[in-house]
Amino acid sequence: MIYKYFHGELDEGELWEFKKSIESNPIMVAEVEQFKKIHDLSNDATKLDVLNSLHLIHQTHQESANRWHIASYYKIAVAATVLVLIGFGGFWLFNKSHQNANDKLFAAYFAPENSMFTLRSGTTNLEQPVMQGIQYYELKNYNAAVDMFIKAPENLIAKLYGALSYMELNEFEKAKQNFKQIIEHNDNLFIDQSEWNLGLCYIKTNDLKEARLIFEKIAKENSVYKTRAQKLLREMEN
Repeated sequence: MIYKYFHGELDEGELWEFKKSIESNPIMVAEVEQFKKIHDLSNDATKLDVLNSLHLIHQTHQESANRWHIASYYKIAVAATVLVLIGFGGFWLFNKSHQNANDKLFAAYFAPENSMFTLRSGTTNLEQPVMQGIQYYELKNYNAAVDMFIKAPENLIAKLYGALSYMELNEFEKAKQNFKQIIEHNDNLFIDQSEWNLGLCYIKTNDLKEARLIFEKIAKENSVYKTRAQKLLREMEN
């Protein structure tokens, strides 16, 4: 009805009702005023052209800004990805080179123990599982050897050769536990062997700080591994 009013399309009865509605309805008054402003503006061709131009300028600017933001975001994302890949690659190469160096040290100094020497140094009064385990160890059947050694949990020879078997199986954390238990016992003939091989386990697992502490201790003591420990420490510094 407001549209018809401004375009002169109301008949006399409708015009009278419309004016009465305006008088009694402030909301409609506001709507009429708003429509009048729009109507006046739409009749002014110059103002309309200006509005259209402003709208076009704003739209173009907004699209350009959006493209700039998208391009900037893409460049930042690519740069961040490249930095992450470079950082990860450098970290991987650094760790890989250290791992290779540690593996070479381990291979150069680790040697399987002769069980006959240990048996002569210890006792020949062994439990049956321990004897069987040593036989499996000599046959290089390390899994079967471990199965036998764990049946004699209090036997130090079983712990020693169980640890050595774990080393052959690359289960160094389990080997460490056995060696530490022998060392903590502190009253046996296998402490030198356990300290030496525990240090090698630390090298293999890249814990060079703990490895140095053990080898420095061995190098200062009257150990059968003293000379080897001194040499190994020098190589670790290179």
